[in-house]
Amino acid sequence: MDGSTFFVVCGQPVSQRQTNSCARHVLRDLIMRKVLLLLVAVLLGLCPTSLAAQTPQTKTITVRGVEIKMVYVKGGTFTMGCTNDQDPDCDENSRPAHRVALDDYYIGINEVTSDLWRAVMYGDTQYHALYDRIKWDPVSGVTWSEVIDFIKKLNNITGLHFRLPTEAEWEFAARGGNNSKGYKYSGSNDINEVARYSGNSNNSSVRSKKPNELGLYDMSGNLWEFCYDVYGYYHHSSDVVLNPHGPISIRPGGNNLHVIRGGSNSLALPVWGRSLVAIDVIDRDYYKDVGFRLVLSIQ
Repeated sequence: MDGSTFFVVCGQPVSQRQTNSCARHVLRDLIMRKVLLLLVAVLLGLCPTSLAAQTPQTKTITVRGVEIKMVYVKGGTFTMGCTNDQDPDCDENSRPAHRVALDDYYIGINEVTSDLWRAVMYGDTQYHALYDRIKWDPVSGVTWSEVIDFIKKLNNITGLHFRLPTEAEWEFAARGGNNSKGYKYSGSNDINEVARYSGNSNNSSVRSKKPNELGLYDMSGNLWEFCYDVYGYYHHSSDVVLNPHGPISIRPGGNNLHVIRGGSNSLALPVWGRSLVAIDVIDRDYYKDVGFRLVLSIQ
């Protein structure tokens, strides 16, 4: 022997160099097998959640230095309107209960704030000290039509498709989506945990209360929130309605009326903070306690 170190592999003497080369080949074969198994799993839909292509659960879009934080809402089917967990507090605006199916979408974790409004509407990106003061203040006192103008400008800036939520999307998210625990208010049966109303607050700062099951703030109380829908009558059909964008028929005089949801901090009655309450507003009138949150369509 020449002094080299030898090992016995499968009953045969081999050198250390041969052993190292063999180990590299074995390791390469193992890696290739794992890669092939993962590819097969992906093709068959068996890949573990952490490895499969996933829609991000949150999304942050920065517009002229101001962040828009969104939460992913997995679509599903739910009963919209007056359900057993809300009765007997239901009013005519929430009847009849009806089944709705929705596609996936993103929704803002809070109402649109004043800093974002200024950045989009006025290109106001210089006043960062002001932004520090107003970034928790939701926009209010704007009309439905002005909100639509804001969204058009936002989409031109970002190249994305922001919009107001439909009433069905708003209620599904307020109820907690597929994570719903059937609470009376959005995120709790105790309104004081999740909502600002006149009984516990004199301001409307966002994200100051507990979020709901999806991580959304202020879906009960704080400010009423505009929806896209014209104010009208719910569907009476027993069939599931897919992605409704408005009522089955418009209420008398309702061509320029739009739905608002969620209650506000100016209301003394907690009942208005329930996830299903809807009232109407005129699209070109100003309301000091009405704001809005954004939805982002998934292309």
